[in-house]
Amino acid sequence: MASQVVPVNVQVPSTPTAPVVADFVEHALRVAYVARPHVEGLPRDEWNAPGIYVLLTGDGSGAVYVGQAVELRQRLLQHRRAPKLDWQRAVAIKRDTSHGFNSAEIGYLEGRLAAELDAIPHVTVIKGKEDKD
Repeated sequence: MASQVVPVNVQVPSTPTAPVVADFVEHALRVAYVARPHVEGLPRDEWNAPGIYVLLTGDGSGAVYVGQAVELRQRLLQHRRAPKLDWQRAVAIKRDTSHGFNSAEIGYLEGRLAAELDAIPHVTVIKGKEDKD
């Protein structure tokens, strides 16, 4: 089976506190990787958008928290003030289109990502709200 090359544009930050941002052009996704103290570095006008996020610990426990948000940047700031776990880095994922994700898409992606991460040995997914759909 031949492997397929999918173009990804990575924006190298100009400062140590800026997030690393990757654009998955073929899938119209934008992904940001940001350290907890630097969440404000996510541009408000771009990252207060619907999407999903993963909070990553730095203690070697393998614990992660997967969530969804109507405004990603704002939600990450809330988690920084009142964390569900002692996270050090976050991965935020949004649609790179003018329409963004709708609530059904976000719910599906959150559940799918949590299930995929939960299947990895030594990774423990901390679950927040669970829909019974």
